[in-house]
Amino acid sequence: MKTDPPIQSQEPQERSYRASGSHLLPWVAWGVVILVLVLKGLLPAVASSEPSKGQEAQSAALVDVVMKLQGRMTLAAKQFADMQKSPMPEDQILVLEVGSIRQRQKAAALAGVLFGRQGALDSLDRLKTAASKADHSLSDVQLQTNQAIRDAFKDQEDPTADTERKQTLSSTQQALLSKELGWFGELIIVRTQPGEEAAWKSIQINAMTLLFVVIGAMIAIGLLGVLGFIGLILGLVWSFSGRLAGLRDSGCPGLYIETFAVWLVVFLILSEIFGWIGLGISGSIIVFFLSLVSLAWLPIRGHSFSRSCSEIGLTTGRGLVREIACGVAGFVMMIPILMLGVLGTLIMVKLSELMAPSEPGFESNAGAAHPIFSIFEQATTMQLVAVFITAAVAAPIVEEIAFRGLLYRHLRDGSRALRTWFSIALSVLVSGFIFAAIHPQGWVAIPALGCIGAAFALAREWRQCLIAPMVMHGLQNGLVLTFVLLLIG
Repeated sequence: MKTDPPIQSQEPQERSYRASGSHLLPWVAWGVVILVLVLKGLLPAVASSEPSKGQEAQSAALVDVVMKLQGRMTLAAKQFADMQKSPMPEDQILVLEVGSIRQRQKAAALAGVLFGRQGALDSLDRLKTAASKADHSLSDVQLQTNQAIRDAFKDQEDPTADTERKQTLSSTQQALLSKELGWFGELIIVRTQPGEEAAWKSIQINAMTLLFVVIGAMIAIGLLGVLGFIGLILGLVWSFSGRLAGLRDSGCPGLYIETFAVWLVVFLILSEIFGWIGLGISGSIIVFFLSLVSLAWLPIRGHSFSRSCSEIGLTTGRGLVREIACGVAGFVMMIPILMLGVLGTLIMVKLSELMAPSEPGFESNAGAAHPIFSIFEQATTMQLVAVFITAAVAAPIVEEIAFRGLLYRHLRDGSRALRTWFSIALSVLVSGFIFAAIHPQGWVAIPALGCIGAAFALAREWRQCLIAPMVMHGLQNGLVLTFVLLLIG
């Protein structure tokens, strides 16, 4: 890939920037970035402190969404297995028997719906054994919930039999299951109690619809992934043949890591302030856009703001429509890169399981899900709109300015002495890692998120402006949110 030399008119601005500040500031900025990575990425992963009540509530809500996703997918898989007359192995339920007592009770409820009375009893026995080994006592409400699960399947040996249903649960027990187990409790009721046959049929139809949606999505992703792989190959060929030009040298790389560090600190401070105020997801939108006040550091340090915008990538490139189209194409080319990241995350999950205690505890476990999903179950229409604006508009615009506009620009400028391909590869990997590590999904999600960030950085290099990676980012977040909403119904 060829790289154009710096623009000559930039020299006076470069001298002005260098003359106006210390050479130590970029190193201080890197220290700030590393400190934030440790505090926001490493320490939460190893922290053993007790969570606050707010954190516990958010974690419980997030677990509810993740469990419902898993439950609906498992129910759909069971429906498909029944259609194929190939019984689903009962040990499929074991992957859900983790985390808190409430999570494990939900797994027992689903086991009863899928495999009948014995499936529920076996799951509850495993829960009892695990609690006994961990010297963990169940509360009165938890014991009553276990008994309600047993009573629900008292007269139901075969979950597929169309026998006449009998009332096995009192109204108090039904209310208890709905309150404690949510969707899973309601699933037990419509599967076992008389007068709920129509509701059960509706759930079966929804499960099959969900299955076909998932299969269709997987086929579409596969086909787009093939196109994306072809696009990546063509991009590599054009790059090494000199048909694609790389980013121009700004001549002042330290300025951009300084500004990135300022943005990072401003963003974290604003997040804490608005979190304390309690504006919820609407406050997140304000935080994202208000954090762009950190760009004022550029003229403060003596660099022309208009010139900085060009170097950051805040331009229309070769035309707004063309850049948006390239963003859509870039999203397709991101798919095979993302698949590598998903594979890496699956490996990280396996490693975390190997590193976990032989007898796992009863802490809530939502995996690598983003905390934003925690509001989905109880969200109003306006809250959902705010979620989409935050994830598909505000985050793509602001994070691309910060990570691909400022951080990636600094990394590329700072590695000009290396061969161009190595400079690009190094900058892509480092910026992708920092992008992933700062996100709240945890260290197991770093491979997947890092590959997403790497794809955005490649689009930044390819297009010279931020429109394409912003479009890719918005499509990625918007489609994930839409898919999750479809899955949880």
